[in-house]
Amino acid sequence: MENKILQRLIDGNKKYAEDKFSFENIGKTRRREVFENGQHPFATILTCSDSRVVPEFIFNCGIGELFTVRVAGSVLDKSVIGSVEYAVKHLKTPVLVVLGHQHCGAVTAAFNNSEEPCDIKFIVDEIKNSMKDKKTSLDEVIDENTDFIKSSLMNSEVIASAVKKNEVLLVGAYYSLETGKVTFYL
Repeated sequence: MENKILQRLIDGNKKYAEDKFSFENIGKTRRREVFENGQHPFATILTCSDSRVVPEFIFNCGIGELFTVRVAGSVLDKSVIGSVEYAVKHLKTPVLVVLGHQHCGAVTAAFNNSEEPCDIKFIVDEIKNSMKDKKTSLDEVIDENTDFIKSSLMNSEVIASAVKKNEVLLVGAYYSLETGKVTFYL
């Protein structure tokens, strides 16, 4: 089942990247349907809060099809992990995508070793924790951050159990702002 769902994301992204998207599950009828029947998303997407990264558009999805968790740099804290656990445990989403993206400002700040004030510092420091060695490119750090988040999610008993039981497929992905294409990797 997970392969079909992953393929649905791939196919939706292809339509989006080729400007052949069609948002069918939006509007009054769909709102009424999800109101009356509840939500049954087919995938959970953990991604950055960057305004250029809109999973429902990127994957050609409508209302109620994706459970989206967004936070700058996709960094984890209790509320983010709890949100993902909710999707896995209660909504039974069989695919969990950690989606990094081109030109991520939070990752750029970590890559450049920027000193940030207040709680922005928490975000940058969390991304710095994902950096094992000095990297030569921003894209390397973005991929490393995605991998770090994937592995950190496995510290959650709820998520790790679901992955081990093959109830959830956990994948990483990279979104190109320039082309609109998503590259998936396990």
